[in-house]
Amino acid sequence: MVCIKNNGFQIITIVIVGLSLLSSCSGELNEVQIESLVNEQGSHELVVSRKKEAGQGGAGMYTETQVNLSAKQKGDALLFNWIYGRTEALKGQVSPREQEIINVYEGMVFELEVKDQQIELLNYPAVRKELESLFLKAYRIDSVSDKSGMYAEVQQMFKSKASTSQSLLSSFFPEIPLLFTTLGSTLEHNSIVVTDSISSPYQQDVIHLISKVSIEKMEDEIEIIRTDSIPPAVLQEQLQKYIQNVFGDKAASIPFDQMPQFNYRAVYAYWLNDDAELNEVEKTMYISNGGRAMKNTIAVEIK
Repeated sequence: MVCIKNNGFQIITIVIVGLSLLSSCSGELNEVQIESLVNEQGSHELVVSRKKEAGQGGAGMYTETQVNLSAKQKGDALLFNWIYGRTEALKGQVSPREQEIINVYEGMVFELEVKDQQIELLNYPAVRKELESLFLKAYRIDSVSDKSGMYAEVQQMFKSKASTSQSLLSSFFPEIPLLFTTLGSTLEHNSIVVTDSISSPYQQDVIHLISKVSIEKMEDEIEIIRTDSIPPAVLQEQLQKYIQNVFGDKAASIPFDQMPQFNYRAVYAYWLNDDAELNEVEKTMYISNGGRAMKNTIAVEIK
């Protein structure tokens, strides 16, 4: 069993995070503090995996995308060029047309500045314009002659999901904030904290998530699991407010168990080798609403 001391953090050679691990001398890890590595520069290779499954049959898509990441120092911040390579479908057979669509991001360049868990997309206007153009091209929409139908839907989608650089990254490229927003955070074994919030499915409000963290030191790796969920009592309160707002005085006569039930759970997994080097980070979301279920997984593997 290895006893990793407070002042002995390892440098991760290809990503922008380092880990300082606090442990007891028995080797049990109690806390992981994720710090910024301001002196790490160079070019690195990543693999981004995306899995989408819907329903009990598990129908969906599984893709892997190659990414080249280069880093350089700028004062107390880091500058990155994130460049998407080719995407391949790994589940089932895809037609040349489907391959063209899933490979739409190939060659896109993101100029990022990362400091204190904050991400700034420096070339946001150019990325937004290029992304919209790629969508129109992928779905073979003529933006000049077609001013209705699918073109209008694409325009509306970009208004709602890409109005800011942060919303663009979260909506279309969630692997980028998944990787970089870990900087500066601290994970403590067996902790239960409020760490995030999501929009309420029932009204114009937010629901705070409860996070539970576990850290396990195994023979040749360290596994950190963080689970975000909504307390059942909070969901019940939100649903009751929704019923009252929609049905008014008739709400009392509506069977609660017959209303659409919303459930949300997000599981973050961090895998490190025995030298405290980050190998992979993964986020899996489980969402169900009124009997419809969906499971989405995004992972970034450091090669």
